Amino acid sequence: MKRSTCVTAVTGIPASMAIPRFAIGLPVRSANNTLSIAFIGSGGWIAQQPYEQGCSEENLVALCDVDRDQCAESMRKGKTTQPFFEDSGVMLDELHKEIDAVVVSTPDHTDVAATLVAMERGIRVYTQTPLTHNIWQATTLVNAKERYKVVKDMICRSNTQL
Repeated sequence: MKRSTCVTAVTGIPASMAIPRFAIGLPVRSANNTLSIAFIGSGGWIAQQPYEQGCSEENLVALCDVDRDQCAESMRKGKTTQPFFEDSGVMLDELHKEIDAVVVSTPDHTDVAATLVAMERGIRVYTQTPLTHNIWQATTLVNAKERYKVVKDMICRSNTQL
């Protein structure tokens, strides 16, 4: 092998490996692109919810539901290893620095409380409907959104609304 051929071959290998994926049109997934998400309320499907909600590539931080017994079998089947809490306030107090966003799937009459608890800690919230039952609840959440400078989103029949 000629010296020039050898140098070209040897120097070409590291250069091809050093080209970033985005430079050749491939998607890049870094730690900065991954959200750390906690789920509040999910009942018996708590272990499957992150995958049903399209969060399978995100970092699942914790799960919370008031009925540990109902969630236990689902968590065993889903092989979840995340911490489980029965109180969303305790979960958010302990892990709020690790959580980027919270998905709230609680029964209708508790959506506002769970949403507000997360917003007070500066955590982004995604809540399933119905978010509120009266004007006072809606006004309280709008004021909290402005006060705590967080993003609040609500899912409504497969459409996202602010």
